[in-house]
Amino acid sequence: MTEVVKSHTLKTIREEFNDYILADNNTLRVKDVLVGFSFTEKTKKDKDGKTIVESLIQFQQINGIIPTGSTDTSNLEFIGSHIISKEDRKERIGFKPKNELISIYETDEHMIFVKTILSGVWKTKFKDKNDVPIYNFESKASVETRSKNDIAQFN
Repeated sequence: MTEVVKSHTLKTIREEFNDYILADNNTLRVKDVLVGFSFTEKTKKDKDGKTIVESLIQFQQINGIIPTGSTDTSNLEFIGSHIISKEDRKERIGFKPKNELISIYETDEHMIFVKTILSGVWKTKFKDKNDVPIYNFESKASVETRSKNDIAQFN
């Protein structure tokens, strides 16, 4: 089995934050930024005779809270350099999407579409130096890759 790894230079077409309104009216902003992309093509064929293709996708997640609500933080601890974990969760908090957008990247051969999907948000026992509550959340990135040749056939 031979492997050919093809790294690609990324060009950002559109990179958007998703905004979620939390039950306490604060706004959570989240986006997954694509920082690396490569295909590994293996000469091994699947049961239908197609070449098996794998991709390596590297993300950096950027997030933050916009304090648009009024949350009582008097019972929360100030956080310094502590890393937030699941053990720091205090209570699950509801959320609704304000906007969920797709980020678009381009390589020489592909268009890559990335959507961040938020699955849960929790208040923690911490607040930052500006008295803004610290949240912990879970999300995943949905990635779709299209060959530019395939896209050109539809136009």
